[in-house]
Amino acid sequence: YASRGLGDVYKRQEGILPSEKQCRALDDNRDIIDHAMRLFGGTVMDDIYWGKEDDSSYAWNVNMTNGHVYNYTKNNTHRVRAVAPVPAASAR
Repeated sequence: YASRGLGDVYKRQEGILPSEKQCRALDDNRDIIDHAMRLFGGTVMDDIYWGKEDDSSYAWNVNMTNGHVYNYTKNNTHRVRAVAPVPAASAR
């Protein structure tokens, strides 16, 4: 992805469900993410979001209202928010 800009990643809608580490990073940076989402007309993260599958029955979740990241059964209904790699030059 080093040769593509953030706009190209967004246009292609390239994204994956976040890993446990990425779920924690989403929560750690919630205020920054929410501010950026408001600037671009998106919605803030104020619910429980699915992360990557941990095994056939469980997947990671991040609760953006209280910061908890946990492994939860996949028979629940939650939102998804895909993450995409951002080239270092675009992150500045």
